Amino acid sequence: MKTVCTSIAILLSFFSIAQTAQRKAGSPIDNLPANIQVLTTFGERADFSPDNKQVAFMTKSFGDAMMIDLETHRIKCLTCNVPAAAFLRVMHLSTGDYILIGPDKFTDIHTSRERDNELWFLSKQPGSKPVRFGEKMSEGMAISKKGMKIAYSQLHAQYPEIKPGSSRIIMADIDLSSGTPKISNKKVVYESADSTCTLEAQDFFDNDSKMTFICYEPTHMASVMTIDLNTKQIINHSQKPNTYNECEGIFPDGKYTCVEADRQCDQLGGRRGPWNIDIWKLKLDGTGKDFVRLTHFNDYEGGKASNPVVSADGRLMAFRTPSATINKAAFAKQYKAHKPWWDSAFAYLKQTDLAALKPGRYTLYGNDDVYVNVTETSPKSKDEVLFEAHKNYADIHCVVSGQEQIGIAPYASAVLKKEYDPAKDIAFYTSAEGKYYLSDAAVFFIMFPEKDAHCGGIKAKENGTIKKVVVKVRTSK
Repeated sequence: MKTVCTSIAILLSFFSIAQTAQRKAGSPIDNLPANIQVLTTFGERADFSPDNKQVAFMTKSFGDAMMIDLETHRIKCLTCNVPAAAFLRVMHLSTGDYILIGPDKFTDIHTSRERDNELWFLSKQPGSKPVRFGEKMSEGMAISKKGMKIAYSQLHAQYPEIKPGSSRIIMADIDLSSGTPKISNKKVVYESADSTCTLEAQDFFDNDSKMTFICYEPTHMASVMTIDLNTKQIINHSQKPNTYNECEGIFPDGKYTCVEADRQCDQLGGRRGPWNIDIWKLKLDGTGKDFVRLTHFNDYEGGKASNPVVSADGRLMAFRTPSATINKAAFAKQYKAHKPWWDSAFAYLKQTDLAALKPGRYTLYGNDDVYVNVTETSPKSKDEVLFEAHKNYADIHCVVSGQEQIGIAPYASAVLKKEYDPAKDIAFYTSAEGKYYLSDAAVFFIMFPEKDAHCGGIKAKENGTIKKVVVKVRTSK
């Protein structure tokens, strides 16, 4: 079972915990140290507000921008007035307004993330709609915490005049003086001639006179770099070839940066690169020696922490970690065996107006390899529902409107209550080991046969009708 959304967590103070010698079973979310708390059960790409009181984040890749109040934990949507919003990032300007990154509309993952990726301005005034700058760019960007300076990278995919494999970093200013947001004073501050170093701007520091950036290298490796914007001096600060070091989140003093790194693989083993990363703190002194580990999610099989950002006062760090409900091994096995089926299932969820679907059953291939059940039900109490499990199909559970609690329990220890019905591919169980999660339109869950006993439709905070889509994907033994 897998949820594709992710959790956002807060590191309440900066200290490290002793490393283990090998990866452990279990979930890091169930074993959090005292200085880390879960902020949301979904989302990615967190960014602190200038006053450190709120965190903006994305519901998912190609989704809506949200905001959570750190005191009340109340969440509001910033872009829900945009039909089929497909943004990738939301970041604060020093004015409290926002920069959005993403395509005008979703086409497919690669086209929308690469060729069509562009910059937008969103006013902090409630009800505002995004305004297009007319500037395409790649991945993330650096935004000044003191003024209106920005920096971002561009590749051949956005601008064909750039040689394939090459990349460049643009520095510019956001100009709001005319009432219409504009990008002004654009200039190229650094260029890479080929794909041995693909550039991504990250953070300004030292009164905006310097900037961290990433050099993405072949075979999924990366190095932490800085540029002096006056002298154009370039320094490699990670100083460890053939490893993954992606800087994200500068400390207020500009002497340290957070880094997504795979350095724990020296002790724990595993594949190098972005698949096995935790958050480290690196001193920007050019030696690569002052590297301190801040999180230990990768001590667990399948665990990692990424996308760190540090508050302007240096007290808090927000970051992303995969949800505790992920069953990576089962998903990898089934996706490899039936990639077209899974791709069509995800494409259907992305491209279909789910709210317009009427209750019933819909097939995607004209047969039973992939089909969809749409239901509208009233919520029930936990005592009124049984856990269920399947043998031949995985379920992708998506709430379209309303809220429910969804229960998940280990199949192996569930107690059979009603015998398996092969015609319906279902058996019913009870379990004392169930864990319950809030499910709404911002998240979805994947349940795998004979691994995840599950139940849904359980009353949550809202009591209205639950409209839900379940995509059934045939699986292999």
